[in-house]
Amino acid sequence: MLIVAIKGGLGNQMYQYGLYKKLISLGKKPILDIWSFNKRKNSIADLRNYELERIFNIKADYTNKFQSMLIKFFADRHNPLFRRYSDFYTAGDFDPKILNVERGFIDGYWQSFKYFSGIEDNLREDFEIKLNFSDKAKQLLNEIRNCNSVSISVRRGDFVKLGWETSPKYYDNAIKYISNLIHDVKFFCVSE
Repeated sequence: MLIVAIKGGLGNQMYQYGLYKKLISLGKKPILDIWSFNKRKNSIADLRNYELERIFNIKADYTNKFQSMLIKFFADRHNPLFRRYSDFYTAGDFDPKILNVERGFIDGYWQSFKYFSGIEDNLREDFEIKLNFSDKAKQLLNEIRNCNSVSISVRRGDFVKLGWETSPKYYDNAIKYISNLIHDVKFFCVSE
């Protein structure tokens, strides 16, 4: 059995799903574990929900609660037949060995495009948004598509709680830098 854990916010979930789809493209039969969203502790994870199927037109195979508990039990005991693979200490790096895993619990963020290299078109189809947009949102989307748009993400919620808040000076410097690179740039600010 090959399990890919899904956790974190939407961006992290998309990276993890990308690895899941890459493993399928390599002839493997992974299943997704989303049960971490059902645990409620006093942590930043409490702010997150599983969002992939709500937002996108994806279909996947999932563990059930019993499988999830059993998998984590064996993986956490360093069982040589069913290992836990993680990238917590190398986030953003690419470890090609993970694509050769046949059995185990893949538990990490996998934030490198190399984990889904060659299946980008498939992921674009899967990540087609299925939500209905208001007329105002459609108008804004049209505006974004028809100008030199740059998104500024002001991440407050969990970053503030963790003490990772980004200073206004950081944003000022970034805006100046981009404005020098792109002619007639228009900034769009998003936040949690």
